Amino acid sequence: MEYKEQFKTILQTNLDAIAIFDEDGSLVQGNTALERIFGYSIKELTGVKNLPLLLLAEDQYDKYIVGWKIFFKTGESSTMGTISEWIGKHKDGTRINLELSISPIKKYRNDELKTWIVAIIRDITTRKLQDEKIKKQTEELSEFAHNMSHDLRSHLQNIQLQTYLLKDDPENYEKFNAKIVKQTNKINELLTRSVKLAEAGLIIQKEDKINLKEILEDTLEVTIPKDIKIDINEPEKMKELTIKCDKEKLIQVFKNIFENTVKHSQPKILTINWQKNSDLVITIKNDGKIISENVINQFNNKKAQINGDTRNGIGLTIIRKIIEAHGWEIQLRNDPNPTYKIIVPENDTN
Repeated sequence: MEYKEQFKTILQTNLDAIAIFDEDGSLVQGNTALERIFGYSIKELTGVKNLPLLLLAEDQYDKYIVGWKIFFKTGESSTMGTISEWIGKHKDGTRINLELSISPIKKYRNDELKTWIVAIIRDITTRKLQDEKIKKQTEELSEFAHNMSHDLRSHLQNIQLQTYLLKDDPENYEKFNAKIVKQTNKINELLTRSVKLAEAGLIIQKEDKINLKEILEDTLEVTIPKDIKIDINEPEKMKELTIKCDKEKLIQVFKNIFENTVKHSQPKILTINWQKNSDLVITIKNDGKIISENVINQFNNKKAQINGDTRNGIGLTIIRKIIEAHGWEIQLRNDPNPTYKIIVPENDTN
């Protein structure tokens, strides 16, 4: 009796879901983690034949049905005794990434030897998301390194060429030396901006609760010349808006947006609109020169580029990386003039 109680305690306190199924796929026993992962109570799951069909995503049905039939017909299965990945389905319809360890056990019931299936189920959805994030960052880093290597090699080749020319024509020292210095400065600028881009991808600490109006006004004051008119809708109501964020990183976002606007669009009017329903939507637009479709497509397709127009490209990439690191969204378009749209989820606003 004591052994049974110990087993029951272990079963119920295990962080992984444990489910025991009979030959019909009905639940014999399950723990509280099973309820937590799938959203159903044990009472709701009890008595349901082929229960895995309820707990698995539709595109997993064939895999389950074939494997189940083969095992109970032949006693063999490629998934038994192994750990495999499946896609589950929560009660609310959400897809769940699962890691399953499935093993058969023999059990006497009414003097008849029965085969049951024990499934240990782990929710790996968060882990899969992290894996995807790491994969994406690795791909971006690889592309970043490739582009940076290309640009550095180009500048170094130019320096090498000027050095050879200087050797053959020492009388034109000043001319060749000026070109070498220019290329050296370009390398220094490229490295400086590359460090800024790398820092933008660091972990965001969303520990600051800031007033949106104050941050915007402080950043506008140091970036926008007096001859550009600034129009903010409902500024008094904006005073009530607070955002949970990394303050210094968000200041960098607005600073880069405003500096890009002044330098590349050269507007007469800068308009900042905001709307708060559930999410907070901040729209920053100007009446200046439009942004090239190539730049917009690279930005919206999340292509990290440091070649081409380096100043503009890296500035925009830093903006996007910081916003994404917060878990927010940003879009850039000509509507008909340059327009940034930042979407802050409800849980990061008051």
